[in-house]
Amino acid sequence: MKNIFLLLATLITVSCNKSHIENFENTDTTITAKNHAIKTPTRRQIQPISYELIKNMSMENAVRDYRPIAAETFILGQEEGFITEFRTGLLNIFKADEIKKNNITIKEITWKINTKQNLTVWYQEKNTQWIPIDHLIWDNDTEF
Repeated sequence: MKNIFLLLATLITVSCNKSHIENFENTDTTITAKNHAIKTPTRRQIQPISYELIKNMSMENAVRDYRPIAAETFILGQEEGFITEFRTGLLNIFKADEIKKNNITIKEITWKINTKQNLTVWYQEKNTQWIPIDHLIWDNDTEF
């Protein structure tokens, strides 16, 4: 009888000590002192993003350190690169004659700032580097 009670107590203790392990998209495996593998999420974005943080970073580093929610490359003025209300700031940088030449390649990258706002940065390639040329902070519920 003692053996059955001891076996039941051991089973109950073991089942109570099992921890819930979630499946995260990006996980690191850490070995604990008890040799149980615990998956923890990889934290790519440690601090909230702002234009002030990334304006002096290379585009590659900004994308690596702060995961964007959208990215697009287009030629300004062509089909995918029409100047819409969303991109009107680019008219302050490029003249209509420059846009008509169809030779301005732009990378448009958007990050989530918080639950209510996004940050879009437009990059232009200069001397093999993608340089931020304009940005827009906009509310998630804004329709362009």
